[in-house]
Amino acid sequence: MAQTITWNTNTDEQPNRINTSIYLFEDSDVIDIASDQTTVSDSDGNPTLIISDVNSGNATLHTGVETPEDYFGWKYTYADDTWTAVEGWVDPRLEEEE
Repeated sequence: MAQTITWNTNTDEQPNRINTSIYLFEDSDVIDIASDQTTVSDSDGNPTLIISDVNSGNATLHTGVETPEDYFGWKYTYADDTWTAVEGWVDPRLEEEE
């Protein structure tokens, strides 16, 4: 089981991003989505990542999720306990190789 953070708003630059999974974390990680940023800490409470553009106004944390084997950020949406592949998603690792 894992935790995922999804967008809950759209932007002018990304008009179809609602429910898109942008981060995936282990269940043991502690995720604090505050009004100004998201802090990820290890099980001992030590911050391991601060995400400044993800906050309680634009993102949702889902816990206890099963993870697709080929998970990659922005590749799937997550809603109603269901993962759905994002149509037209291009693996950025392949773009870097070109």
